[in-house]
Amino acid sequence: VANSFTLSRTSVSIANLNSSYNPSTSNMEAGTLTFDLAATPLIVPEESHEAFQEFNRDLTTGSDLPFNVVGKASVYANTSIGVVNLVNIPFNASTELSGLQSLANPAPTITSLQVASGTSTALTMDITVVIVNPSSISLNAGDIILDLMYSGVRMGTVTMPNLAIVPGANSVNATSTIDPAASPEGLELLSLYTSGTGASVSIVGTSSSTAVDSLTLAFGALDIGSQIPGLQAKLLVGASLTVLDTTAVNGK
Repeated sequence: VANSFTLSRTSVSIANLNSSYNPSTSNMEAGTLTFDLAATPLIVPEESHEAFQEFNRDLTTGSDLPFNVVGKASVYANTSIGVVNLVNIPFNASTELSGLQSLANPAPTITSLQVASGTSTALTMDITVVIVNPSSISLNAGDIILDLMYSGVRMGTVTMPNLAIVPGANSVNATSTIDPAASPEGLELLSLYTSGTGASVSIVGTSSSTAVDSLTLAFGALDIGSQIPGLQAKLLVGASLTVLDTTAVNGK
């Protein structure tokens, strides 16, 4: 079967797709035709760019996204009289995709956090986070830069280089750079980390989170809650105090 169709929502065209012939199977009793669509690029006309961005945003943040598929199909069918070529069969169907639910259902789990380096104005941490993709969609988004928030205050950034998400659990390496001394909240977050307590944070998208134009709205709408684990190793293992015989005499 070969297809030529348009994706649309609320009668607004989103993108077009034209596929070559792919193997298919049919069920005459159920009236269904099943086929795997080979990797085929979506063609987004210039006038549909905004609608396509909104589609990607809703697909990223929502749970189920309905849309319409309108077009024509051509089929080579094996029949009792031989192979029959049926061309340009019109169809108009409603379907839906399971969304990524902001990659927050369930919430991402930070499994590892290590301080990599620090200066007087910045603290850089290497983070490993497990992100669960509840949909059947795979996503390759390139480098992603998100804001790290604590108690409503921006602490710094979280960078996920070459982000690639597949269905199910994904272990993602990221780098976070913050300035704890820039605010009371930053010092509180650092204190909770070093004391071993941990803290609840949010990872929030912005309009500049991605360089991929069609994903700008999608990643700009992200607001993911997570938990920073507390430092398990003790910063100070032990200490001792030595009192000299002369301390009571001269204070030294």
